[in-house]
Amino acid sequence: MSGPEQPEPPAIEPDEVDEVSREDLAAAVVAGHAKVTELEGKLTDATARLRTVSKAYTDLQADQDAYRLRTNALMEQKAERKGVEAVEAFFDPVQNLERSLAAAPAGTDEGLLTGLKMVHQQFRDAMTRLGLERIPTTGTDFDPSMHEALALTPVADPRLDGKVLMVHSEGWRVKGKVIQPAQVIVGKHEPPPKTDDGEDRPADAPNGEPEA
Repeated sequence: MSGPEQPEPPAIEPDEVDEVSREDLAAAVVAGHAKVTELEGKLTDATARLRTVSKAYTDLQADQDAYRLRTNALMEQKAERKGVEAVEAFFDPVQNLERSLAAAPAGTDEGLLTGLKMVHQQFRDAMTRLGLERIPTTGTDFDPSMHEALALTPVADPRLDGKVLMVHSEGWRVKGKVIQPAQVIVGKHEPPPKTDDGEDRPADAPNGEPEA
């Protein structure tokens, strides 16, 4: 004996299924676009914040590097200035010691002279390490900022005009600062005198007599 018959489920038309699927898909697409837009906005904000932080870090590094360079430059300038001051303080006493050694009378104890010369050289070496150097002289152009002209000597060669010909006393400078100018003799070009016919008289010809 068979049981009661089960009711059949309501029939769903194919068009209804397609309509539901399209609505769900459209809703999912819209939701997906919204999520993507939201994520893109967050990514843009995060990128902007990262760039801001990165720039701030870069600026901080640049400021630190600039500060370090300024500090190092100031320290170097300070050390250089102290070196110049030390050379200036010891320059005259060392010069006087050098003059005394040069003028030491005959019969002075050789051991004493040797010891004083060693001390003098040690001072010279120390001042050289601090930047003391001789001012260029013979053969260089006369420079009033470094040279003191004691006299002008006539020269026939125009190439020697304004050149340092002889040195009376050495000059010294430290780090570009002159602490004792060099006393020098400077050449001054003078053309040879004219002969009676208007031509230059040779330098070795007697006055008024042309060279044979």
